[in-house]
Amino acid sequence: MRVTGDPRLLSRALRNLVDNAVRHAGSTVTLRVRADDRRAVLEVEDDGPGVPAADRERVFERFVRLDASRAGSERWSRAGAGDRARDRAPARR
Repeated sequence: MRVTGDPRLLSRALRNLVDNAVRHAGSTVTLRVRADDRRAVLEVEDDGPGVPAADRERVFERFVRLDASRAGSERWSRAGAGDRARDRAPARR
């Protein structure tokens, strides 16, 4: 399966997802890539502490930082423990 897009931006997105998972994992990071209809699906999963339920919608807003050391009084910086970051891109076969 081939994914179309700017190679630099796709590489940056993948690098950010993996770096974030490694930074916040307890011990395990799992990457999955699969075809879903006509789309490529990338899943990054780790065994970290996760995001509190009250903050889960906010993590998808632009420029949101939930990490207290980087953004005021917030507590967390990523999705973890069973939460999956998914990026869907059109794919060519």
